[in-house]
Amino acid sequence: MASTREGGQNGDLCAELSPQVVNGVWSAPATWASRPSTGTETCLRLRITQRANSSAGGVLGSLRKYQRLVTDDPFRIEFTA
Repeated sequence: MASTREGGQNGDLCAELSPQVVNGVWSAPATWASRPSTGTETCLRLRITQRANSSAGGVLGSLRKYQRLVTDDPFRIEFTA
């Protein structure tokens, strides 16, 4: 999210995936043909649509408001399946 400071791993070490829904089933194929995912990466980056990005930004805004986060407060976002 553009309004946050990134932390964690060097992005060049992450798998890069593009999540998509095909026939009602989610999949996340590797985005970089020149560097296929090995499954041993310790982080990942997702390419998402502008609409999904805007939606996530709204959720982040609500998180800041209701959890009273201010500039430089750390927080963590986790994705589960």
